Amino acid sequence: MSIELGQALRAARVAKGLTVKAIADACDVKGPAVSQWEAGRTEPTFANLRRVAEMVDVPVDDLLRLATGRALEGTSATRPAIVDVVARIAQKVQQNIGAAPDAPPFDAVRGYALDVPVWGTAVGGDDADFRLNGQEIDRALRPHGLLKTKDVFALRVTNDSMYPAWRDGALIYINPHRKPMIGDDVVIEMWPTEDGEPGNAYLKRLKARTPTRYIVEQFNPPCDIEFDLDQVKRVFRVVPVEELLGIS
Repeated sequence: MSIELGQALRAARVAKGLTVKAIADACDVKGPAVSQWEAGRTEPTFANLRRVAEMVDVPVDDLLRLATGRALEGTSATRPAIVDVVARIAQKVQQNIGAAPDAPPFDAVRGYALDVPVWGTAVGGDDADFRLNGQEIDRALRPHGLLKTKDVFALRVTNDSMYPAWRDGALIYINPHRKPMIGDDVVIEMWPTEDGEPGNAYLKRLKARTPTRYIVEQFNPPCDIEFDLDQVKRVFRVVPVEELLGIS
């Protein structure tokens, strides 16, 4: 397994503005598989490596050299330096991207850091939307409305139970310091039922809270669901779009 290959894949994807889901869909794999490639834990098949190379407009030979440890042309290193590949990626992207007439100057958007951790999820059993496994699988851009907010993290929606509000694969941001209010979309994390395993988690809309339970709304199929308070570990408020944009 090649750490250098994983770093190059991630650098190429970010440089082209592609999401993990876009790569996963093109390769007919799940998002966590792409994250494993980028972390250097596993490597894509040759067919998928070629698909990624086409998507990011980078010669597949450069990526193959990273996978096999052969030097890039014109270098003497036994394993090519990641900076060489990233430099090639950046040069290629610069050649193929033209400035939009109404685009703001680059300095105006430079402050948007790619520093929000995206937590990995394992698809939950039973009727769960997902399970929070505590692993960072990616980094997301920090929206303007969260520039000074600490401990922000993001999650990928893993099904369509809240469609059309949230589609499968959508990125949601969590501000753990804001208390959920009635009407907010929330992620409810349950206490685990098995040792060493994360508890089930659910993305729903909060309808009511009683002394003993949470009552939430699901959109697809439409229904109300109740959770006993003593079974709930944490409730996270999903940051609405207007707050992400800093207009509320």
